[in-house]
This record gives sequence, structure tokens and C-alpha cells, in this order.
Amino acid sequence: MPQGSGETTTGDMPQLPSLSLRVEGEVGYLGLDRPDTLNAFDMAMIEDITAAAEWFDARREVKVVVVHSTGRAFSSGFHLDQFRNADAQAVARNIDTGRRMIDTIERMRPLTVCAANGHCIGGGLILMLACDLRYASNDLSCLLPETHLGIPLPWGGVPRLVREVGSARAAEIVLLGERSAAATLKDFGILNDMVETQALLDHADDVAGRLCELSRFVLETTKAQLRAAKEHMASTDLSVPEENAVRIGMSDPESILVRKQRLGRPSH
Repeated sequence: MPQGSGETTTGDMPQLPSLSLRVEGEVGYLGLDRPDTLNAFDMAMIEDITAAAEWFDARREVKVVVVHSTGRAFSSGFHLDQFRNADAQAVARNIDTGRRMIDTIERMRPLTVCAANGHCIGGGLILMLACDLRYASNDLSCLLPETHLGIPLPWGGVPRLVREVGSARAAEIVLLGERSAAATLKDFGILNDMVETQALLDHADDVAGRLCELSRFVLETTKAQLRAAKEHMASTDLSVPEENAVRIGMSDPESILVRKQRLGRPSH
């Protein structure tokens, strides 16, 4: 059980429609809460996550934030309809907003513990990679479909994958677009562990409680050291801005053909 005196009612907690937020003692909970869409990302949800991360970052009493979801999916990513007849400039702006969300999660002062279940697609996987510790249910299924939609993987996904699995494995995951189960991701080193679905949030709670036994100074200093080491391994400060790469991908003739072929296929 996390340290503290039970659930905290905080008057200034933001009201964010796509999320469920709470604080229990020294642990915050950021829950993706659009189960009817399998927690698919839209711009409102992206902005809500950024606002929530900034709010938790400012709460000095919060040592750890558990990032989780409601329903049977962690996140199904952007719905394919987001790319049908999409305006290249609008998509590029959306990509830039999403990248800021991921950076804000990664740079949060509290340690982040991800508890991911079910589908974890596209941006959902990148959100998981931005967290410090990662646990998943046995039914986790991950996929990066972006390159098969004719756009480069955004949101700093490539360097974050390279940090975890190396460049050759990252190339395979990004370019082949194959589904990966929880056991595979654990073997790759992306996941710390996997548990039964019904035990996932309890397991994340246990990890958060154990982290809260450490001093705030140690947690924050260690997180800063880990971030510095990861940036040295593979920096997310890309030389080619992602929004420009996506804008080009949206107008490149061959990429358009690839995207039309993919979007024309029936849903599975």
C-alpha cells in the first residue's frame, strides 16, 4: 500500500474529460479513460495528458505516478480515420502536439510506472516507452503501424526504441509492423515484467509503494541520471523535425499510394 493517509481530495486537481486522475498519499494515478474508443488518441486527449503530467509535476508530495487505463486496451493509438483525406499541415501540427505530450510525461519529476493491458498501438507504445518502469498484462499486444501508413514514426519513437532494444531490433519493429506480445516485449527488455490482467494495477501499486519508501531526493536524482544516460544513448532531439518529415510523408506520391492501400483494407 502506498505511503500516506488514503485518497487525497485536491481542490485544484484539473478536470480533464478523457482521463481519470487521483492522488493517494504519495502516489498519483493518471488513467486513460475513453474505453468506448479503446483509449484512442485525439487532440483533446493528448492535451489532457500533457496538462495532467504538468499538474503532477508541480505536486511536491507526489513521488510516483502510475500511468494506466480503463477498459480492455491501454491505447489503440490514432484511429486510421485520422489519416483519411487528412490535411498535411493539420497532421503535422498534431504530431508536434503529441511529441510535446510524450516529452512532458518523460520529463515529469515523479517516477512513472506504466501498467499497460490489451491493445497498445502506435502512440500507446511510445507513451509506455516514455515511462520509467513498465509492467503489462499477459494479453498485451503492441504494434507500430505508422510506416505502413506512409509516414515516419513520430513522437520520438525511433530513438526511444533504439535505447531499449538496439538499432537493428528497432528497425525491425518499426518497419515490419508486426504485432508483439507481452512475452516478446519482456524478452526485448521493453517490459520489466508481465502479470495476469486482473493483478496488473495491484502489481503497479505494489511497485509504487516500494518506490515511495525511498527518499524524494534519491528518486529524483536517479531519474535525472537515467534520463541523461538515455539521451546520451539516443537523443530525442532529432536533426530533422518530425512534423516536417510527416508533412513530406503526407504529400509524397509513393507514401500516399501506400497509405491508400492500407486504409482500403478491411478492419481486423
